[in-house]
Amino acid sequence: MLLLNNKIITKGDKHILPVCGGSCLGANKVVNGTFDVDVSSWLPLYSGSILWNNGQADVTVVLYQGAYQNITGLTIGSTYLVTGVATNDLTTARVYIGTINNPGSSPVLNLRDIDGAFSGAFVARTETHGLGLSSSDGSGVSTWDNLMIREIPGI
Repeated sequence: MLLLNNKIITKGDKHILPVCGGSCLGANKVVNGTFDVDVSSWLPLYSGSILWNNGQADVTVVLYQGAYQNITGLTIGSTYLVTGVATNDLTTARVYIGTINNPGSSPVLNLRDIDGAFSGAFVARTETHGLGLSSSDGSGVSTWDNLMIREIPGI
């Protein structure tokens, strides 16, 4: 079982991140997760929308539908660390990792009630998964930045 506790990731009796300090993680699989100049590589999910806002992305969620990106180049069976920052107006943010083009479908990761820095981990079931930015409350606006998905080798 994979557990995530702040920056300590364990599987069985292995403690991964304290040993490598994060330097052992693979390359970031998210394209334009820092939103430096735009929201290219991101798509609205159905009724949702995504807009650039001074180096961050504002995601408007309608009926749990916000924005997404398909993450490619994953290795089936490998474990990935998901990190980022989400701030909110009247809602709490939610991150899904799931089906291509519809990340909320059959999620392998579902982080709810995010307000600030977040992290989670998942095991890839396919070479491509969808990364969805949504809301725990079903609607609202969240601001996103520094999104990363990096492989954790050896577990």
